[in-house]
Amino acid sequence: TVVKVTFLGFLFYFCLQFFLSRWESLQLSDRLGTISLSWILVAALFTVGYYCLGLLIWATILHNLGSQPDFHMIVRAYALSLLPKYIPGNFAAYGLRTQLAFRAKVPVSVSMKSFLLEAVFALGTAALISIPGMVRFTPTFVHCFFAGIIALGALGLIAVIAARSFKPASMDRFRVTAPPRFKGYVTVMFLYLLVWLVSGLAHWSLANALQSYSLSHLAQLMVAVPASWAIGFVSIFAPAGLGVREAVLYFFVNTWMAQTDIILFVTLSRLLMFGVEVFLTVSFVLYSKLAPRPEMA
Repeated sequence: TVVKVTFLGFLFYFCLQFFLSRWESLQLSDRLGTISLSWILVAALFTVGYYCLGLLIWATILHNLGSQPDFHMIVRAYALSLLPKYIPGNFAAYGLRTQLAFRAKVPVSVSMKSFLLEAVFALGTAALISIPGMVRFTPTFVHCFFAGIIALGALGLIAVIAARSFKPASMDRFRVTAPPRFKGYVTVMFLYLLVWLVSGLAHWSLANALQSYSLSHLAQLMVAVPASWAIGFVSIFAPAGLGVREAVLYFFVNTWMAQTDIILFVTLSRLLMFGVEVFLTVSFVLYSKLAPRPEMA
């Protein structure tokens, strides 16, 4: 947590010293007036689809682990944990989702295993797309990405061993009886591939809001998006990959996008995701107020 707070301080300093000065010198405020709102709306719709797929994946993983919680409670746990991930430390987001899932009769051990499986499948499919794509588009970056994947694999192996040994006695009444199903995890893998496609389309739409880009640029964004997410995820010092993810996106698009558009693109990318997260959180809270349901004990 201390490291993340320190990193946020450096990021804030960087924004004041570099980002804001570039914003003024490039007259980006005037450039904002030329952005296509229709393309922004399309990008927002794809981003909503991205998060809906994330919810479906988590529900599928929980089902494969033998837990069948109330879907409304799972939606609640997922929606209310979107914004806390920006708080330094992982406890706020994962702790809140675990607590709310527990109220839906999901054991703590199952929630922890589901988070691990989410990371494994997300990073695995991101590598499956990004590594061949970087060999094609940015070969000089491949060795850095491979180093990160190797380090992640070592951490993942440790996490698997820890998860297998985590069997709290107080969770006996929530004992998982159904074995994991191979077909279910194949479904999860294909859903994650669909997640990267939808996210790539969202960023391609966002790029077209700034200027017209062809489908060939979509292929490059299909490499950039999962790579930036993966590197941001393994950067444990950056809450929600803040700053790191944008830097990787900047690296991938700087060969074919104008400097003015790049700064707007990476900024709007984060603002769009944050805006959709706020929208989904507020929407669920309002829905719960208008159509309350009794919580499961």
